[in-house]
Amino acid sequence: MPQNIQNQLIAMHNTKSKVCVFIPKVQVLDNWGWCNGTCLGGPGGDGCYNGEGNEGLPIDQQVDECDSGYQKGDPWTEYKGQIIVIPQ
Repeated sequence: MPQNIQNQLIAMHNTKSKVCVFIPKVQVLDNWGWCNGTCLGGPGGDGCYNGEGNEGLPIDQQVDECDSGYQKGDPWTEYKGQIIVIPQ
């Protein structure tokens, strides 16, 4: 958050505390093993797969695109805003 906005919020609420800013992310996993978001491995680059069907593959070859550590996409939907908490 830009410092000038943070300063305005602190002044508006007469607090010397820091302002907390959260940007939540949501992930939905369906019963077929697909989650929301954008991953390069999904059909047309959309959708992510949770790795079911990896049975029998060595662990280093298994794919779980719905894992938040997946490096080829964003397997979640980020809130298009900020949640601002001003401690009392």
